[in-house]
Amino acid sequence: NICAARLSRCCARTRSLEQRTARTRPLCRSGAPRDDLCCAGQALTMEEAAAVWIRDDDEGWLPGVVKQVDDDQIEVDVVDDDGTTIEAITVPTQEIKRRDADAKPVDDLISLAVLHEPAILHALRRRYASGEIYTFNGAILIAVNPFRKLALYTDDILERYANRGLLHAQGVPQATLPPHVYTVADAAYRSMSEAITSNAKQGSQSVLISGESGAGKTETTKIVMRYLTVVGRGSSSENAVTDKVLRSNPILEAFGNARTVRNDNSSRFGKFIDLEFDDRGAMRGAAIDTYLLEKIRLPRHAQGERNFHVFYQLSATSNKDDAWQLPPSPATTCTYLKQGGVPSLASMDDGKEFDTVVEALKALGVSDGDVKHVFALVAGLTHLGDVLFEFAVGDDGGGSHVEDRTVLDRAASLCGLDADKLLQAVTQRTVSARNESYTVRLVPQDACQARDAVAKALYGRLFAWLVKAINKGIQKNDFRKAASIGVLDIFGFECFSTNSFEQLCINYTNETLQQQFNRYVFKLEQEEYEREKITWSFVEFPDNQDCLDLIEGTRKACPPDGGLLVMLDDECRLPRGSDANYAARILKSLKSHDRLCASKKQVVDGIFEVRHYAGPVPYVAQGFLEKNKDELPSDAVQLFNDTKGFLQDCCAAFDQETTDVKKKKVTVASQFKTQLRKLMESISSTTPHYVRCLKPNDKNIPDEFVRKRVAEQLRYGGVLEAVRVARSGFPVRLPHAEFVRRYAALGPCPLQGDRKGCASLIEAFASDDKDAYQLGLTKVFLRKNAHDSLETARSSARRSAAVRLQSWERRRQALTRVGSRLRAGRALSRWAFAALASMRVRSKRREWNALRVETAWRCARHRNRFRAVTRGVLALQKLGRGVGARRATAQRRRVAATVRIQSAGRGLKPRRFRTKTVRAITQTQAFVRRSMAKRAAQRARSEMKDVANLQTEAEAMKEEIQQLRARAQQETLEREHAAVGAATAEVSRLRDELDAVLAVGDAKLRSAERLCSKLRGDGDRKSAAIDTLELRIADADARRDAAEARVVEAERLMKEEAQRADRLADAAKDADAGLAQQLEAETARREEAEAALASLRSAS
Repeated sequence: NICAARLSRCCARTRSLEQRTARTRPLCRSGAPRDDLCCAGQALTMEEAAAVWIRDDDEGWLPGVVKQVDDDQIEVDVVDDDGTTIEAITVPTQEIKRRDADAKPVDDLISLAVLHEPAILHALRRRYASGEIYTFNGAILIAVNPFRKLALYTDDILERYANRGLLHAQGVPQATLPPHVYTVADAAYRSMSEAITSNAKQGSQSVLISGESGAGKTETTKIVMRYLTVVGRGSSSENAVTDKVLRSNPILEAFGNARTVRNDNSSRFGKFIDLEFDDRGAMRGAAIDTYLLEKIRLPRHAQGERNFHVFYQLSATSNKDDAWQLPPSPATTCTYLKQGGVPSLASMDDGKEFDTVVEALKALGVSDGDVKHVFALVAGLTHLGDVLFEFAVGDDGGGSHVEDRTVLDRAASLCGLDADKLLQAVTQRTVSARNESYTVRLVPQDACQARDAVAKALYGRLFAWLVKAINKGIQKNDFRKAASIGVLDIFGFECFSTNSFEQLCINYTNETLQQQFNRYVFKLEQEEYEREKITWSFVEFPDNQDCLDLIEGTRKACPPDGGLLVMLDDECRLPRGSDANYAARILKSLKSHDRLCASKKQVVDGIFEVRHYAGPVPYVAQGFLEKNKDELPSDAVQLFNDTKGFLQDCCAAFDQETTDVKKKKVTVASQFKTQLRKLMESISSTTPHYVRCLKPNDKNIPDEFVRKRVAEQLRYGGVLEAVRVARSGFPVRLPHAEFVRRYAALGPCPLQGDRKGCASLIEAFASDDKDAYQLGLTKVFLRKNAHDSLETARSSARRSAAVRLQSWERRRQALTRVGSRLRAGRALSRWAFAALASMRVRSKRREWNALRVETAWRCARHRNRFRAVTRGVLALQKLGRGVGARRATAQRRRVAATVRIQSAGRGLKPRRFRTKTVRAITQTQAFVRRSMAKRAAQRARSEMKDVANLQTEAEAMKEEIQQLRARAQQETLEREHAAVGAATAEVSRLRDELDAVLAVGDAKLRSAERLCSKLRGDGDRKSAAIDTLELRIADADARRDAAEARVVEAERLMKEEAQRADRLADAAKDADAGLAQQLEAETARREEAEAALASLRSAS
C-alpha cells in the first residue's frame, strides 16, 4: 500500500535489471492441459513473500505466503483468513498456485485477475458465507444449495427482476442486480422476445440445468418455470395453460423422484420442458420429454433410500380406499417399499402430496376413472413385489410355483392382467429354435427376476402414459408457435466407487453437453477477441470429440469395432454374448485409445476406465448386457400384447415412445442415443443459457462449505473446463486503468490509465515477445507466464522500494536522534538558570507562607473553641427534647395497650359460646351418623343371616324331599286301588291347597327378588337372573297343571327340577357372590313349594 509516485521513483533505478530478468523466462504459446485452468505443465516462478494457494488433500486448497524458494521446493507459511501463520511446510512448485491477496468479491468470476481452481473456490466460499448463493462464471450461473430457506424468491424480488429486464429491453438504463436464477430466466425470455419482434429465424432459447443429486436442480427448474410462466402470462385462457404447466411438476416428482442417500427429492430421470410462446410473447403451451428413467429402483434400492415417492404417498392414504387392498403400514411390510428402511420423510408429508398429485392430474384433464386406474396399477405393483416363489418338482426336473396365489391374483386384478397368464409369464420361458419352441420352467430365483422385469416394464409404461397425458393437457394447437424456451433438468456427471451402465449413459450425456458448451464458450471467446480486435489465430482450444467417438463412434470414427455403445449393441445381438466377452473386446479393440486405459487387475476384473473431461471413471462391465437389453420374456411380451383398457393405452404410449424406424429390436443404448441426438438438435437450434447447481457438503446442512467437494462438482459440472476453454488463449485480462495502476512501477513515469499508457508499459517491459501480451480496445490480454513474470517483477519492485524506504526512514530517525540531543543540551542549560532563579523565589515564598500558616493556625484554634461550646449547647438541648418525647410516646403506648386488653376481655365470652356450640353440633352429627351406620350394619348382618338360614333350610328340605318321595311312592302303590274314587275329590282339594302354597311361594319369591335386586352388581348377569326367575315361575305353573292330571308325572318333573337346581347351584359356586345368592334363594323357594306339595300328597 505504497504511494504510486514514490514507488515509481524508488524502482526507477532497478527497472532495467528487472526487465532483463523477466525476459529470460519462457512464455506460453499453446493451450493449457486439463490439470491446470491456465497453464499447467510449466515451471511456476515464485518469489519470496508472494501470496499463493497450496494444494491440500483434505481442504483442497489452503492460503499461504512464500517464505523461501529453493529450486523445485518452496517453503510456505500456511495462513488463515486473517493472515495469521498456522504452520510452515515445504511443497514442490507444482503444488502451489499464485494467489491474488488484493482480490475483491465479484459477481462474475471471469473478472478475477487470477482465475484458477483455488481462486474460484475462494470466491464462491466468500459469497456463500455472506448468503450470496448465485455467482456468474461468464456464461454459466453457479448456484450453491444453501440447504435453508432464503428470502430470494418473493414476489417483490421476482417483480424487480422482471421490471428491470423489461425496461432494459426497452433501452432504459437500469442498475445491475445481483446474480440470480431470475437473471438467466429473464435473459432467455428477453432474447426470445427480441427475436420475435425482429422476426429472427432462430429465436428459441434453452436453459440447461445440471448438477449432482442434492444440488438443487429440481428446485432451480421450478424457479425458472415459475418466472417464465409469470412473465409469459397473457389472457385468462393462457393463464390456465401456465397453471397447468406448473401443476405438472408434482406429478413428475411423485412418479420420477425418490429419496437417495444424498437427497430427499432426487430426480431419477432427465426431462426437457419446452415452453411454447406466441408472437406476443405469451405462453400458450408446453411439451415434456423424459430420458433414462431409473426403473431398476422399483425392485431394488439401497439402504437409506426409498422407492419412487408415489408408492409411499399411496401407502399414507391406503386406509381411505379399500380397493387397493394394501396391508397395514405398507411402507414397512411390502417388499418393494421396505428395503431402504425409510418409511417417511421429515421434509415431506406423503398424505398431502398424494392429494396434490390427484388434484394436479384432474387439473390436467385426466378423468376420474384413469386416476383410479393409475393408482390401482401402483397398488398392483406393490402387491406384485410380495409375490414369492418356492421350488416345485416336475417331470422336467423342477420349477417354481407361487407360495400365496391370493397375492398374485390381487396384483393381477389391480394391474388389469390375467392372473394365469401373469403366472405363466413369471414362472416359465418359451425358447424358440428354428421352427420349434419349447417351454423351460424357471427356478424361484429366475422367477423373481422375471417378476421384477414385468414390474419394471409395467412402471415404465405407466410413466410413458403419464408423460403423454401431461403433454396432452398442456399442449395447445390453436395458436402459431413463434418461439420456445426449453428447460433441461438433466443428471450431472457421476463417479462412484462402482460405476455401471447407467453412469456411462449419464456421463455420455454430460460429455455431449460439455462439447456443445465448449463450442458455445469458444464462440463467445471469438466474439470478445474480435470485439477487442486482438490477434488470436494461434490460440488452441480443447475438444472432447475423441471421448465422444470412444463412447458412441461408429467403426469408421473409432476403428476397428466402433465405440463402447456400438460394441455393446453388437454383443447383445450375439447368441452367446456376455459381459466378460464385452469387456475383453473393449480392452482388445480400444487399448490404444488415448481416452481408455485399464490396469492388469482391472483387465482381470472386467473393468475399463474412460478419461472424461471431468476425470477418469472406472466402469464395471458386469450387468451391461442385461441392462442394455432390458428385454422381457416372450411370454411377458405376449401378456402385454393381450392387455385391454387402461393398460393397453399405457403400452401404446410406451411403444410410441420406443418404436424404431427400422423396426429392429431397440436396446437401451440405441434408444438413448436417439433421444440424446434429438435433444442436442433441439438445443443446437436454440441459444443456450447455463445453470450449474453445486452441493456445498454431503450432510445437507446449511453454512458448511467443503472446498474439496465443491471442487469435484466444479470439475464434474464442466465449470473448470469452461474456465479452461475461456482462458486457454489469454487467461489474464485486465482493464486498461487497472493494468496501469497495478504495473505502473515497471514502466516509464508517469503513465496514463488509457490504451496509450498500456502500450508504453508493454513496450518497456516485453518488447521481445509481443505474442504474450495483446492490447485490446478496453482490456489487456496476458498469457499466464507473462502474468507471472509481471507479478514477479511487481513483487521485486515493491520489495526494492520497501528496502529503500526503510533506509530513508532509518536515516531520518538517526538525524532526528542527533537533533534531539542538541535540543536537549540547550534545554538543560536553560533549565539550570531557571532552577537558580526558582530557588530564590522559593525562599521568599517560604517566609511568606510561614506567616500565613501562623495566622491560619491562630484562627483555627479560636474557631475550634467556639465550635466546641456550640456543640455542647446543642447536645444539652437535644437531650432535654428527647426525654420529653420519650415520655409522651410511652404514655401513648400504655393507652393503646389498655384499649387492646379491654377489647380482648369483652370478646372472650362470645368466642367461648361459639366454640361450645360448634363442638355440640359436631358431636350430635357424629352420634346420628354412628347410629345410622349401626342400623345399616345390623340390616346387612340380618340379611346375611337370612341368606344363610335359607341355604340351611334348603339343604334340610332336600333331604325331606327325598324321604317324602320314597314314602309317597310306597303309599301311592298301597292306596292306588283303594282310593281311586276318593282321589278325584282329593285332587280338587289338593289343587286349592296348591294354589295357596303357590301364593305363599310367590310371596317368598317376590321377597327373594327384592333381595336379589339388592345383591346384583353386574348389568349383564342381572338380566340373566331375571329371565331365570321368570322361567322358574312358568315351570311351577306347568307342574301344577301336571299334578292335576297325574301324580307320577309331577314326581318326574320334580326330580328333573331337582337335578337342574343342583347343576345351577354348582355353576353358581364359580360365579360371583351375588349370582350365587340369587340361585340359592330360588332353590330354597322351589324346595319349599315341593315340600308343601309332598305334605299335601301324604295327607291325602
